[in-house]
This record gives sequence, C-alpha cells and structure tokens, in this order.
Amino acid sequence: MVREGAKCRVAARSFIWLFILLQPCFGQIPRRDRAEGGIVIIKLGGSSITDKGQKETLNKVALDWFSDILLSAIDRSFLAPDVKSSTTCNDADVRTKTSFVVIHGAGSFGHHTAKEFGLQGQSSVPQIGTERMTQKERRHAMTGLSHTRLSVQKLNQAVVENLIKHGINAVSISPCLSVPGMEAHGGSESMTLLARVIQDALEAGLVPVIHGDACLYGKMGGAGILGGDSLVEALTNATNSKDFAMRVVQTIFLTDVEGVYTKDPNIHPDAKLLKHIEISPLTGAIMTDVTATGSIHQHDVTGGLETKLGSAARIARSGTEVIIAKCQSSSAEQGIRGDIEMDLGTIVQLSLN
Repeated sequence: MVREGAKCRVAARSFIWLFILLQPCFGQIPRRDRAEGGIVIIKLGGSSITDKGQKETLNKVALDWFSDILLSAIDRSFLAPDVKSSTTCNDADVRTKTSFVVIHGAGSFGHHTAKEFGLQGQSSVPQIGTERMTQKERRHAMTGLSHTRLSVQKLNQAVVENLIKHGINAVSISPCLSVPGMEAHGGSESMTLLARVIQDALEAGLVPVIHGDACLYGKMGGAGILGGDSLVEALTNATNSKDFAMRVVQTIFLTDVEGVYTKDPNIHPDAKLLKHIEISPLTGAIMTDVTATGSIHQHDVTGGLETKLGSAARIARSGTEVIIAKCQSSSAEQGIRGDIEMDLGTIVQLSLN
C-alpha cells in the first residue's frame, strides 16, 4: 500500500512537471477557454453602478451598459423567448453552457447607512466578547441591520429590474435571513446551502443576482456586513469543493478603476497597471510587487480594493481565474464575453514558477 502511494506521488509530480514544460507562456497558466461551460461569477462593484459619494444614487448609464454586455454574452436559454441574441441555443443541458451569476456590492445603497449605525464587514467567527451587548445596543444593531438591508435591497431591485428590461431572466437572491445559519462572516455550511440555491436557479434558466448584505453576527443580537467580495470568494469555494453539477471557472471583478497598479496612480505618476498578478500555489501569497490601492470612499465599510485583491488571491489559489477590470471599459466587455485577449485590466492566476 505504501509502495503504491509512493508510485502515485511520483506519477503526479511527473505530470506536473510535464504540464509546466508544455506551457506556451513562461510561469503562467494560459487563459481559460469557456468552450466547456461552467459558472462565471461577475462581481459588480457598488462604486461602479452608484455614486458612492451621494446616498442611494444610481448610475443608470453604467447599469444599462452592464445589462447590454451581459445580454451579448449570455446563452439564449437564460433570456425571454422574444429576445434576440447573438448566442446559439439548442436542446443541450444548461449545465454544459456558460452560466452567469451576478453579485453586486452596496455602493451608496447601504454603505452610508451601515457606517451611520457602526456596522462593519466581518470575515471571522464572532468572539465571545462581541456577544456581550446591552438591550439598547442590541436594538441599535437591529435597527442598523433593518435600515441597511432595506437600502441595499433597493439597489438589488434596480439591478434585477434593469436586467429583466433587457430580456435577461434575472432573479433576486438575498443571502442573510433567507439561508439558515448565514451570518456576517459567512459560514461554510450556510454557503453550501446558498450555492445549492444558485445551482437550482441556473439549472432552471435563471440568472441569480445576489447582493452584499446586512446580517446577524453572533448569538446575542449583533449585526455586521457580509460584503460582495467575501460572497464571491465563499461561493466559489463552496461550489468547487462540493459535488455540484456546475463549477465556477472564472470570476470577474468590475470596479471603478482599470485594475491593480504597482502603487497608487492618484499619487504616483509612474504607477503602472499590472496585467498579471501571480499567486503562489503553495502559500497563496501574492508574488507580484503591488500596492492594493484603488478608488477610496469615506463611507466604505468593507475594505475596498485591498479586500478585493485578498479575495482574488485566495480564489486564484484554488485554480479559478480572476479578472479585475473597470466597469464600462473595453477590457470589462472582453472579460465578460470570454475573449482570450484584454486591452487593460488585471488577471490574477496561479504561478507555475
């Protein structure tokens, strides 16, 4: 038994080295081809579809652009029957086609209210100390949760309505207080349940539209924010680690900046856009020299580009390609349509060095 295991390990190492030697580009895995289908998660940044400086102000031009581009890229099986599309449609199982999941941030529909009530993005299980709240503190937290959730659901309705007007069969899915056990830090079991709901929607020919949400946090009345970037990461991991029919093959982050720069381009004129960022397959560390600086908003409670890049690195380590591009740009359009080449933007991938 030990000898057979050793042989398997040797064979696996030989395959990896053969795979490396056959790569046409040094150090990087080639861009993924969508010919075999799979799920593409698009994270629609709240700052790119809203005016984050003005409370509850929609950027309708950006939203119309996104719906137009998604319409041109999506399979016709996800569209209303009277809608014309350039994509082909046949009787093949929807699970063999590229499916899209849209996750959007809150932008000015949520961040302002969350900051007013002191709700913050959470990524870890709540500690015992965070549960020791007075009755007044708990009521304040629940007021913040209800107001913030109302605000972000207004944006979610606007996104879904816009997609439907363009002929896309979109459906809203709210993660918190809808999925059992879902809290502001996520949770593996609840994310698996949410991934199951998403799979059911996709198999039915629906495009799930999920939003960053205000959630319960802890057992004694706390509240926090489950950010859209955290949702992308957690859902990718939950989907690809379970025995689901469809797997996530690519994630696309649409932001209000061109991608990731070597340093802050607003301060340093010599800052350069990074076309590729390499991730160590062993440690998950970012191997490219980079400063995670992008658009900064005083009302942001979920971490901005630094959080986004951290999520992107962890997703890429699992083997899923990540694209970061500016909303309404040609690069974003190329990414959504599955083009191999992109004008600008940043691709985050595993390194083979």
